[in-house]
Amino acid sequence: MESYSRIRSIKLKRPTPEHPFGFSVRGGHEHGTGIFVSYVDTRSLAYRQGLKVGDQILRVNGYPVSAAVHHECLSLMRTRTSLHLKVRRIFETDEIFIPHIENGERYIDDVRHH
Repeated sequence: MESYSRIRSIKLKRPTPEHPFGFSVRGGHEHGTGIFVSYVDTRSLAYRQGLKVGDQILRVNGYPVSAAVHHECLSLMRTRTSLHLKVRRIFETDEIFIPHIENGERYIDDVRHH
């Protein structure tokens, strides 16, 4: 697996805050990691714009989230109808590894993106 790091800009819009953007995140400062994309709906604009499982979210609408706790990042996204994300693609592969801490121990989840 070859290491790969590329920063991308993803712009998303939705009609109301009640409509989903089509992706989920996990991680945060309280878990000892950045904020990472954990799911992307293949029918969503997020998918069509190139967002992938394993992408690290660096900024949300210009705000840096590398040191944010999970709920702070969600608060920046939940009430908006448009998002401008800066994301880092760590690996260009179908196998993505997402770090997290559970019960004080660091783990790596193996998430397979189909």
